[in-house]
Amino acid sequence: MKKLKHILFVLFLTFVIQGCTKPESRTAPPPESEAQSDTADFAENIMLSLLSVRRDIGTGIIGSGVLLEIDGFPYMMTALHVIDHMVAADRRFKQSACRINTYTLEEDCVDILIGPYWAERVRLDPPNDGALLPLDRFPDGAQPAELVTPGHNFRVGEDYESFKKSILDDFRPRLFYFNKFLKNYQSGPFFLGKSPYYCDFGTYHQFSLIRVLDNTIFDDFSSVKVFMNAVENLKAISEYLSSRPELIGIGEEPKLLIDGKAVSTGINPD
Repeated sequence: MKKLKHILFVLFLTFVIQGCTKPESRTAPPPESEAQSDTADFAENIMLSLLSVRRDIGTGIIGSGVLLEIDGFPYMMTALHVIDHMVAADRRFKQSACRINTYTLEEDCVDILIGPYWAERVRLDPPNDGALLPLDRFPDGAQPAELVTPGHNFRVGEDYESFKKSILDDFRPRLFYFNKFLKNYQSGPFFLGKSPYYCDFGTYHQFSLIRVLDNTIFDDFSSVKVFMNAVENLKAISEYLSSRPELIGIGEEPKLLIDGKAVSTGINPD
């Protein structure tokens, strides 16, 4: 019970609940030489965890959610206002959470489990407009969302260097694919054009962590650089970044500069 509440709280602070799929926004799947397999990690995981929400079986899409795995069971995190009619009906909604393949538009829909039998698994957070709902199975082709552990805020010495090499070696081959994907949308700097969606914020978060390991990693990928700048120029993001404590001593003795005082990471300065 506590684990469910903790995950719900952390994820709602971390993610913006908006999908990043539009029926008219798709490209052909990249060749195997340009992209990794479907067991993708980092920002690719964001795309594979997105679900569309239907009002009921066979109806149109009314919102989006994120697939999670908690204690081996599939859940969907979404905004409460998207599924409030389901909560009021207090019943199982068949084939109402769907994973859409953004290349082929094929979809696999699963049931949202609401009702007396599933009441203990349903978690609602009205103040934050949040909902965590059990599903009857994992949709085909979907991949539960994962949170990135920064690593660079506590690893030192050989442990840090090994961690850094592993992350960068795995990430660099994927950059070509992301840069190409962003180039497909000339109407704006984000994945779907002029407006940022859930996947933009999630991808930026992952990319910014990797940039700490190598601040030149995006230099040869112009569309990725434009994307990063666009996110950082959003008013709320810009204000947050300007007030965030600076991380220093990476790989040697990582500390945060808080009110001019160097504090070891994970330590309350008071």
